[in-house]
Amino acid sequence: MAVVSLMLFVESLQVTIRAAMKQDEDSHNLLLPLTETILDAVVSKLLVKSIQDVIDDDGSVKDTASPELRRYRDQVQALESRLCQLMDKLIRNADNEASLSEVSIVNGRCCIKITGDKSSSFDGLLLSSGSDAGSMIEPIIAVPLNDELQGARALVVRAELEALSKLTDKILLELDNIQILMQETVTLDKVLLFFITHFP
Repeated sequence: MAVVSLMLFVESLQVTIRAAMKQDEDSHNLLLPLTETILDAVVSKLLVKSIQDVIDDDGSVKDTASPELRRYRDQVQALESRLCQLMDKLIRNADNEASLSEVSIVNGRCCIKITGDKSSSFDGLLLSSGSDAGSMIEPIIAVPLNDELQGARALVVRAELEALSKLTDKILLELDNIQILMQETVTLDKVLLFFITHFP
């Protein structure tokens, strides 16, 4: 996204300079060769679009980055929904009035947190236990779904890495131009700082 911001900034600057040149060509001549350097800068609109197609504004990988990623994320969402429904049903059906139960996540696995004096009415694996924190139990019936969910999440991570790897290859092809744009932007900052400090 930083690459996108850099390229869009330079492109916007080019548009502003061209508009200013139409109004007052003398101002352009005064700022040579800086304006020429900026106008000659290469902004890859194709790369900008490629990045925006894959990366969201918050830096996360978009669902649309690949068909596989969308499918795996849909699978994760469906499994999470099934697990939540299962856990809610188990809690509602539990005959344990003296304990308080709620759905919790332990190491990415959906489990039931139990606090209270009575022993658990859930047949499952004790993931953790403490006097203050209560007991974290993964019901036996939820183990296959939890395993499937872990596998689906791993597929999501793999699909995200594949999408980012392809995008990295495209960025590497434009690396020289990106470095030039960065250097020109730094030069522009120095010129701007000079004008600010000498002509307040």
